[in-house]
Amino acid sequence: MYKIVIVLFGSLSCILNISCNQTDNKKPVQLPSKEIGYKILSKNEILRIVEKSIGISSIEKGVLGTQIRIWGDDDTLPHNSRLIIFDSMNNKWSGRVCTIEFPPPTGPEVKVSNHHWKSLPQPTLGWDVFMNNLYNLGILTLPDMTEIPGYGDDLSTGEFGYTFEVAKSQKYRTYSYSTPAFRETRFKEAKNVVEILKAIDAEFHSFL
Repeated sequence: MYKIVIVLFGSLSCILNISCNQTDNKKPVQLPSKEIGYKILSKNEILRIVEKSIGISSIEKGVLGTQIRIWGDDDTLPHNSRLIIFDSMNNKWSGRVCTIEFPPPTGPEVKVSNHHWKSLPQPTLGWDVFMNNLYNLGILTLPDMTEIPGYGDDLSTGEFGYTFEVAKSQKYRTYSYSTPAFRETRFKEAKNVVEILKAIDAEFHSFL
């Protein structure tokens, strides 16, 4: 049985007022609390907490087939994020979207206040054409922005970003891009990220 899952999710770094300059998944970040002090969490730990809250598992140890997750900002809804899952089982594609709500940050805990799922329709030209377009844009192979000379030279704490996770059987990699739309004219990789997001939005905008 062959399975492919692609996920698009709202960035936790900006929702929780954590610096979006943070691209090292293992490096701790601090969530301030007036009453409790400071709780130290890595970005991966934050993602795992949210995954558990919405009923999905981590893909860090690999998956059957291929799974891709894109954690990205919903900059139109404060404290809200969206998770899109494209799933292929036995060569039959399907999709669904989850809207995830976070309470305003008041302490060190990472919390999901609400989430809601709904199904996505078949793309206009079919799933195979849609997915091949994402593959051609490098969704499986793009490097992390820290590997691109000059990409992070002008980063600021007010930016939003996207983190991609790619997993296969016993294989896993992750890469991130801060505000790719601001840098697409200077970096081809940022332009590809923007084109991937545009392709998803063009097909499913009214459902997102």
